[in-house]
Amino acid sequence: MAKDKESAEASRPEEAQVLTSLWGKMLHLNRDGTIPADNPYFNDPTATGQNKAIWARGLRVPFTFSIQAGTGRIFINDIGEHSWEEVNEGVAAANYGWNITEGPTTDPAFRSPLFVYANGSGSEQGCAITGGAFYNPPVNHFPAEYTGTYFYTDGTIQFCSMGMGQERRPDVR
Repeated sequence: MAKDKESAEASRPEEAQVLTSLWGKMLHLNRDGTIPADNPYFNDPTATGQNKAIWARGLRVPFTFSIQAGTGRIFINDIGEHSWEEVNEGVAAANYGWNITEGPTTDPAFRSPLFVYANGSGSEQGCAITGGAFYNPPVNHFPAEYTGTYFYTDGTIQFCSMGMGQERRPDVR
């Protein structure tokens, strides 16, 4: 939706929380473009027309996402404002908190990110999470410990990985 980090939400950050706008949302559509009747807001009277496609909300700039083959697990890369870049686990009807919160939260109304890293100018800080992929190859060409790892990129960090199922700092190279 946006050409740069600030332009997407700067003019309408509050719309990430409402069901009357597609800004700050993940959508779910059938292959033919129709909206699945089991979408979480399909029968919500607040979500009308195309807004019935809303699957999750409260995202700032959900720039990219990946689906892990074999599991269907979804990771959403959300570009932060001034504090955090986020990797959110995609869950139907989740509210990730933007524009009320950014990064980790203890507020039960919002789903906290699975992983965050700081924005800034330090060696382990980034500016915009730009993509990511799960490493689940049919034939392993790298060490076995990489299998199941989520690798992500940032506009300023050369290489990052996030281990699956373990809390650890990213491997930054």
